Amino acid sequence: MAIFNKADVQQTAATRNGAADNVTIIAPGNHLAGQFTIVGLLHVNGQIEGEVVSSARIDVGTSGEINGVVRADSLHVAGLVKADVWCQNLVVLAGGEVHGLLQCNELVVESGGQFFGERKAYEKNELGVELPEITHVPKDDLLE
Repeated sequence: MAIFNKADVQQTAATRNGAADNVTIIAPGNHLAGQFTIVGLLHVNGQIEGEVVSSARIDVGTSGEINGVVRADSLHVAGLVKADVWCQNLVVLAGGEVHGLLQCNELVVESGGQFFGERKAYEKNELGVELPEITHVPKDDLLE
């Protein structure tokens, strides 16, 4: 597991708009399914299936697993993630695995960590939600 210094913690805490005091922990043996929006740090030692959105960092511990979609400021993985991931930075720690489509600015894979998939440039939707695709535009609207 990586060691984070005090400056890392303070920087993360200072930029989260009050979310520094919020920590959500999914303990080993717990299994959650659905869509989750987390304010602050999320630490996963259990299993999550579905979509997880966090305003801060998501840490996946050695016994943790996420399957589905992950959107976060940063993602640190010591366990297993099988998901489409959107984040500013991803750190795959020794023993960690990430499988899927990745969109991030920074990717760090420590010795013993693994990334399987495709990486694209980070494109953040400012609203943080998927926008519907426009399939039809009336001809009158195009002429005005």
